[in-house]
Amino acid sequence: MSEKNMGDLELEGILQAAKMMSVVARTAPKTRGVDDIVVKLVAGKEVELIADKLDEMGKKRNRRSHLINAEHLRKTPALLLIGVKYSKGAGLDCGGCGFETCSEFNSTEQRHLNDYYGPNCIMKVMDLGIAIGSVVKFAGELCVDNRIMYSAGSAAIQLGLMDAQICLAVPLSATGKNIYWTGW
Repeated sequence: MSEKNMGDLELEGILQAAKMMSVVARTAPKTRGVDDIVVKLVAGKEVELIADKLDEMGKKRNRRSHLINAEHLRKTPALLLIGVKYSKGAGLDCGGCGFETCSEFNSTEQRHLNDYYGPNCIMKVMDLGIAIGSVVKFAGELCVDNRIMYSAGSAAIQLGLMDAQICLAVPLSATGKNIYWTGW
């Protein structure tokens, strides 16, 4: 058996953790049991593409946070993208989407606005939040450094890397110091 250097072992661990985290996202509770969550693991060049897009977005919008997130992504070996696809309203007529009934919501055309598509069923957005919360909790239990980046999820949608109306990104790292909490 040949020895591996720590970098290889850590990368393997991160990728294994990301695969398990995708299971956590998939099995998180969903409104009425309807699963509209999408999950994608990206690494290497795709992470670099997202970082480049964040740089572009940050400069265009004068958002320092996007530029810092781009720097962090350039040190990130893997990124878990978790999004929610468009679906009809949950049938609860709750009004959370801004319409009085799900029928009204269902008859409205989706539009791409700044970062995301909308309107969205609030129940589906909550499903995304539950999945994300479950995923980052599990990553913490595995001692994998992470955080939630709305900006990187938005960049992934704009690049066509994610088929979702809303997407959040969870960058993953395993170093001696958490790289995601510097530079602020």
